[in-house]
Amino acid sequence: MPDSNYPLYISIVGMTISLISLAITLTKFRKEIKGRLKMLHQFLEDNSGLDIILMNTSFRALTLISYEILYASSDYYYQSIATVDIDSRPKLADSETFKFYIDRKELQELAKKNGIKQGYYHILKIRVRTSNSGTFIFDLDIPKKIIQGDYYELAERFIAADIFLGFPKAESKYYPTGKSMIGSHK
Repeated sequence: MPDSNYPLYISIVGMTISLISLAITLTKFRKEIKGRLKMLHQFLEDNSGLDIILMNTSFRALTLISYEILYASSDYYYQSIATVDIDSRPKLADSETFKFYIDRKELQELAKKNGIKQGYYHILKIRVRTSNSGTFIFDLDIPKKIIQGDYYELAERFIAADIFLGFPKAESKYYPTGKSMIGSHK
């Protein structure tokens, strides 16, 4: 005699397959549901500042609220130099951009005014807040051409950030300045 729960088993299998299919579809299109923002930056030749361009790279429109310049050792450990509210609240559609300028002298003055302390392994970051897709954090890589004299090559991005902010060049905790320890074993 056939099992009387046969239709129940078929419906459970059908429901399970439907849920798995839904999970795969949501995972596949998750990146398009959430907005994506890309940052491009250009260091000006006269070392006076940075041009920053934010570009929406998703199909979802993003409304920019503010950006914050951070002196950070990671995305979670940082000192805030300045927060700038974007009064115009630009709404960026797909591939649209928003451009702003960071003046080096003004940033140095704000760092002093806000009591920013020089630290090892710190770089500059920008945190951008949007009204509909949360927060985006980007590294600002200052070109090494700003550094003059000998320096420890592996620390160049940290040294460049310090010099951009007007901090004195810190001595290496581990290796003599100008010496590379790559490939040398004692």
